[in-house]
Amino acid sequence: MIRRITLAIVFLLVVAPRGFHAAGPIAYRITVPEPEHHWMQVEASFTELTPAPLELRMSVSSPGRYSVHDFAKNVYDVHAVGGDSRELTITRPDASGWTVREHGSRVTVR
Repeated sequence: MIRRITLAIVFLLVVAPRGFHAAGPIAYRITVPEPEHHWMQVEASFTELTPAPLELRMSVSSPGRYSVHDFAKNVYDVHAVGGDSRELTITRPDASGWTVREHGSRVTVR
């Protein structure tokens, strides 16, 4: 369980839109719907976004180690909704990233 929680914390720390300075506050919500299965759900709500694609990245390294990891392999069932609660299309350009191309000024990724 500790390892998965650490992974989720890594996810929280490194998933941010490119051009981070242009976005408004980001709110995170963490839930553990089924603790017996050792997974958690992470929700990130982005506000004040520009029309540019929202590019989300997951780190491939960890502090103090120079080896490459595939942390994103444990991330699944990724969904994005706009401010109007409409499901948005997410693409996966590579193993460690997700892109939401068309969106409004608010996006929630779960």
